[in-house]
Amino acid sequence: MSNVLGNALVHVRGVQLVCLLCRGDGWASREAIAKAEVDGTWPLRHAGHGDALAGARPAEDALLHELDLHDQLVARCARRELSWAEFDRAYDNLYPRYPLDGHESDAQELLLFQKHAARIALHREVWEQVLTKVTGDEHLGEQATVDAGFIGSAEAVRRIKSLARTHLKVCH
Repeated sequence: MSNVLGNALVHVRGVQLVCLLCRGDGWASREAIAKAEVDGTWPLRHAGHGDALAGARPAEDALLHELDLHDQLVARCARRELSWAEFDRAYDNLYPRYPLDGHESDAQELLLFQKHAARIALHREVWEQVLTKVTGDEHLGEQATVDAGFIGSAEAVRRIKSLARTHLKVCH
């Protein structure tokens, strides 16, 4: 989950809060995160994080950082350096989590997404062609799963390899 408020982008992974602007981090319980979202104090900021940051560049840097990290995950899965389970856990549904389709974005962020559309395309395709189609391998023998067009982990990795070859020029 990501949230932009007052030019501070804070990214939640489990219960760890990581400020992507200054790379500092703090810790909060799930209850503290939920309370902050309800009472409007979201995002939580760790001690020492200044409020003086302004402008679009920090948001663009944060986006590029996320894209770099997730490009690396796709490449590592394509090269079989990560298992499907490791990839799935680390990738953490980037496209809808950020959300890179822009449905929650203001005009400034939409322009940022448009500027980096080629980089975002890989992650839209990972979401549409892989993550929305994959199911547990134990369900692949069920007729309803086959009829619905779901895929297992082997096919998911094959699709990741194909996308990495197309978008990242990763050879495997």
